[in-house]
Amino acid sequence: MAHATQPTAVHTDAIHDFLAGLPQFNVAPLWKVLGQQLTPEPKSQARPHLWRWKDLRPQLLRAGELVSAAEAERRVLMLLNPGLEGRVATTHTLFAGVQLILPGEVARTHRHTPGALRFIIEGKGAYTVVDGEKMTMAPGDFVLTPNWTWHDHGSESAGPVIWLDGLDLPLARMLEESSSSRMPRSRSRSPSRSTARWPATARVACCRPGNGPPAPIPRSSSTPGPTRVQR
Repeated sequence: MAHATQPTAVHTDAIHDFLAGLPQFNVAPLWKVLGQQLTPEPKSQARPHLWRWKDLRPQLLRAGELVSAAEAERRVLMLLNPGLEGRVATTHTLFAGVQLILPGEVARTHRHTPGALRFIIEGKGAYTVVDGEKMTMAPGDFVLTPNWTWHDHGSESAGPVIWLDGLDLPLARMLEESSSSRMPRSRSRSPSRSTARWPATARVACCRPGNGPPAPIPRSSSTPGPTRVQR
């Protein structure tokens, strides 16, 4: 039966010198890290974390006192995962943040490769413009901004409006596909065409006080809705 031999001092020195010389060729030994890269079960550096609204809201309003929407472009407090230190990330692939817009402000038009969603938390009277189509926002509304579509935000409200932003920014950065551009001038803001297209059938699926039924989108005065569904 063969027995494993103990490495000699000469052999140990030879391995050390060999490994020390590899970086100049931009290579490294996989056998040194294989157990860390291929683990018996998936491992995540991201840690569970709870961001409390009672803590976030005062900080966001304070940001509104100190930094304008024009200065920030997007006045957002990022929800950073404590296990992903140094990364702009809430999970490995997703980013979330809370955004504030104040009365009369406009967050300039831009576009980016990551897709985005907005979930309105507080306030009425703000709007999002996506590719020139203006959509008003109210608590519980869910707004999608497809990637590389021009969009901006503004407020015709008398008070602050706050929403949750979600983007696949970490994924886009990992794939090295993250980029953006700014529009040099404002786009026209036409009212949303969705209400005119589907005046009676479109409904907003959102959270209402008391978990009541979803509220229908107001019917356009110029376009009557269907009286029944054809099967």
